Amino acid sequence: MYFKKLYDLIENVSVSNNNSKKTDNKSLDHVLKFIENKIKLFKPYNKIILIGNGGSSAIANHLANDFNKNAKIKALSFSDSASLTCLANDYGYENIYLKSLEFHSMPGDILFAISSSGNSKNILKATKYALKNNITTLTFSGFNKSNSLRKLGHYNIYINDNNYGHVELCHFNICHFILDYFYQG
Repeated sequence: MYFKKLYDLIENVSVSNNNSKKTDNKSLDHVLKFIENKIKLFKPYNKIILIGNGGSSAIANHLANDFNKNAKIKALSFSDSASLTCLANDYGYENIYLKSLEFHSMPGDILFAISSSGNSKNILKATKYALKNNITTLTFSGFNKSNSLRKLGHYNIYINDNNYGHVELCHFNICHFILDYFYQG
């Protein structure tokens, strides 16, 4: 029953644009093409940046490594403890990813903003910064359909469930689906 629930959640994933309009195609195929077109425009310094808190941070770390190693696409995750505690101490926890983007992002980068609740202040601030600075943004959220993050990205991937485990596993699988599209093994 557990795996059937995960299958159903992924099968019924909601994808919308930044106007909260559902896309024509429920599948993630057009999201892949969108990302592919953005990557084709990458300059040598462009990269994929992944951010998240807790379990979403673990997803970000894992995927950044796999994008680098397996897809041969530059990627970063801003989740090392020394950097996080330094930035939290100096700028406040709500600004850790904003400051990291200010330090490391460039126009043309792609941001994966992952938040199960879609209401994490540090993820929201970073996402708004990304949008203002020509960084393509994909959001991954769950829980409440009207969460704040779901309205921000160029594409917003939403899992309609309130269980952290379900939402995180679906986010991980969808991110891996995107990564595997670019896998060069």
